[in-house]
Amino acid sequence: YLNIEIEFEGDKYKDKNKDEKELAIKIYEIFKNYYKESLLKSEPALNYLKKRNIDEKIIDFFEIGYADQDQKTFIEYIIKKYNVDLSFLYKYSLVSSLNFVKPFFEKRIIIPIKNIWNDTVAFSGRILTEENLPKYINSKETPIFQKQNLLFNINNIKNLKDEDNLFLVEGYFDVITGYANGISFLVAPMGTSLTLNQIKILSRKTDRIYLLFDNDSAGFNAFLRSITLFIQSDA
Repeated sequence: YLNIEIEFEGDKYKDKNKDEKELAIKIYEIFKNYYKESLLKSEPALNYLKKRNIDEKIIDFFEIGYADQDQKTFIEYIIKKYNVDLSFLYKYSLVSSLNFVKPFFEKRIIIPIKNIWNDTVAFSGRILTEENLPKYINSKETPIFQKQNLLFNINNIKNLKDEDNLFLVEGYFDVITGYANGISFLVAPMGTSLTLNQIKILSRKTDRIYLLFDNDSAGFNAFLRSITLFIQSDA
């Protein structure tokens, strides 16, 4: 009557881009599996995870992978199999050039980012060595991935009991290493500052939210910003 559109959590793809979104998620799933298989073939990547006390169980839980340097044949297969072009893969941060096949993620640990329905909608790539490169690179925002509307590991935060605590940490590996040390119910923003939308998502899960940030100036400033947002949100 008032022409107000209501979005339900279960209303997965309600807009005109449904076919594109479903295709993107299908291709992300295939890339995720490719990265997982590549990890098993990369001794440096496995050693890196081992040094961080991330064992096979945690690798499987988060479906961690590795982006190798030999993706060209695989990407060409995807283009042919699913009748997509480079512009589509570029839009979804799977290649980094519109003119030739160049993988977006190379020589990086790959962390799949999932939505509340457990669909892979983006990736984050962590460099293995301390080269003169960004430590992390992340998928660009797309029709299926908006940073402000998602938290890493939110897909695993279900059935919280009254006595359970939900912990908000700074980064992807903070969540992963927390699980590796027996701490569950951890989430993190998408490599950016916390947003009001993310606080709303958290407040639907529980009112017992604890902030665990790094013990440095950046962590302290992030803590202050987050506290301010929680107050503003009245969550």
